[in-house]
Amino acid sequence: MNKSSLVRNGPFIIGVFFLLCLLVSSYVYSFYDSYDQPEKMLYDKSGNIAALAPFSPSLRFPLGSDLDGYSFVFKLIEGAKYTIGLSLIIAFCRMIFSFGLGYLLYRMPLSLRTLFSGLSNAFHYAPVTIFTFILIAPVVLTFSWSYDVTTKIICDQHPCFSSIHTK
Repeated sequence: MNKSSLVRNGPFIIGVFFLLCLLVSSYVYSFYDSYDQPEKMLYDKSGNIAALAPFSPSLRFPLGSDLDGYSFVFKLIEGAKYTIGLSLIIAFCRMIFSFGLGYLLYRMPLSLRTLFSGLSNAFHYAPVTIFTFILIAPVVLTFSWSYDVTTKIICDQHPCFSSIHTK
């Protein structure tokens, strides 16, 4: 795929434009945010308390608010620069790491290269979700105190979790 075909690809342009707008709005919001106190109570026209935080989605709070009255929309915009920036850093590090390993593989003798080629083909056929599940299972069990009872029951019944479950 060459560069001119990416410029003509509509979904690619829309995605890049959306991420750039989100990134720019995150930095602009961080720069101009006055860090006002959140609204924990909403008042009606007569001055009576109409609602307490957390607020449900409305025109004033499009995605609702947290217990302190901070709008989830502004929380998402504020955190976008960290999420997008971290994903770009991780992608760049993966490219550098892959380039280094590829160069080392290129410099190896042919017999070792064929051995590593066979091992790498296993990653093409095994689903990534299996490797992800194996890596994430200990983390899920470590933070199991934050899950509800239904999730804990399902994890207790699953054979992968029950062998390493701590009570």
